[in-house]
Amino acid sequence: MALDPTPATNPATDKKLTPSEVLYMEIPKGPLSCGNCAMWVKDTNRCTAHKKDQEVTGDMICGLYVNGKPLDSGHAVWMGEGLDPEVTGLGKGNTNCGNCVYGSGAPKCEHPCLSAFPIDNQNGCCNAHVLRPDGLRMLQIRTKAGV
Repeated sequence: MALDPTPATNPATDKKLTPSEVLYMEIPKGPLSCGNCAMWVKDTNRCTAHKKDQEVTGDMICGLYVNGKPLDSGHAVWMGEGLDPEVTGLGKGNTNCGNCVYGSGAPKCEHPCLSAFPIDNQNGCCNAHVLRPDGLRMLQIRTKAGV
């Protein structure tokens, strides 16, 4: 399934999306990857948000990232049946504003569908992230609602 690299404006209002609507966050300690996510189960390479048989390595990332200490299998609680990687945008690579085509050193996000807001090129990221076309993976999150 090919993913669309350009998120739409908010369909309910046709206005540009805000940082909170694209889950923009700044993480003081990187990298932004499963290895630093509170839902990753480090001793089994699994994630409590994904299906139990889905391998998730520490160098991957998805749109459900929650900064925190990874879990041990004895403390993991799965969220129902779990989600498919196509839904969460799971894939290899660290993401941040500095390696996004709309950040890449700029002081504000330059995505045409987002309101201009200050970004942290080293530690910031959001679900509208699109990796630069220099061999890096593209991360785009789409929900079933198409937002």
